[in-house]
Amino acid sequence: FTMRIIRNLLSYKATLPAAAVLAEHLAEKPFAPVLETHRSAGGFINNPHTGKLVSPIAGGYSFRFRFDCKPLSIKAIKLAHREQEKLCEEKLQRPHTKEESAALKEQIIADLIKATLPERTEIDAFYHIESRTLLMPTTSKDLAARVVGGLIEACGAVETSTIHVSDVKGGLTTRLRIYFAGGEEEAFDGFKIGDSVSMKGETGKASFDLGNLDHAKRGIVEALDARMQAERLALVHADAVSFKLTKDFHLRGIEVIGQEDEEEQNFGTMAEHWTHSAGVQVLLLVAVIQALCDLFGYKEPVPGAAPAADPAAEQDGEAD
Repeated sequence: FTMRIIRNLLSYKATLPAAAVLAEHLAEKPFAPVLETHRSAGGFINNPHTGKLVSPIAGGYSFRFRFDCKPLSIKAIKLAHREQEKLCEEKLQRPHTKEESAALKEQIIADLIKATLPERTEIDAFYHIESRTLLMPTTSKDLAARVVGGLIEACGAVETSTIHVSDVKGGLTTRLRIYFAGGEEEAFDGFKIGDSVSMKGETGKASFDLGNLDHAKRGIVEALDARMQAERLALVHADAVSFKLTKDFHLRGIEVIGQEDEEEQNFGTMAEHWTHSAGVQVLLLVAVIQALCDLFGYKEPVPGAAPAADPAAEQDGEAD
């Protein structure tokens, strides 16, 4: 069977050390269980398939990050705070001061943290050496930022910048307009339109099935005329990879098309199977990212200049 290792993707440009050097650094930042009084903990662990902290793959290497976090309900905290504050005020026969109210809330959260079991998330990050591309197979910018933060803590200094095209949303919309005006070849040079597009505007949201382009064309043109913007568009690159490109330059629902039948290769171990699959998918996706950067005119930030987007500052709390 074909291992589907990378399903979603956030991508960065990064300068990381050689695999052996990185392994030494990551060994100094291992995962340790969440302490009773702490909410979360993160660190690097061995790949379960290869047994290595840093696993070589075609064109680069991979490393695995584990993040455990105790889920806290904001609604539950507010309810408990309200009820306990009411009881305290009845005993004191006066309203709580701001300081007393804040202290009570802090105590509720501390007690909840002690009583809550953590949830576990693990992510394999991939680094392609020649292109300096760091691939994070997740939908969560928060999780990706934690991995980058862990790298910085382990290595001391790591240069990273989010691969982000500021006008990708307008670019997608503009290219759809060109495409349906008869400019199929120039609109998405190197790519084919996939099977769906999602749009959004002041009038609401709309999704179109592009399986029958002639049927969908009228609706999409009307949506474009109504100033709706493309939020997500299915694309195919080089007849090898299909995916949905979002307005934030993220890749979703990645599928490798026509990959060779790996059963016939008779991999001796699961480690060989995983290493081969990971290498193939990384090389294909690095090519996709480069083609997208060329299509949308992405320019890598000048070293030393202020980054366009700081990965460590991007948090959305979205689960992978």
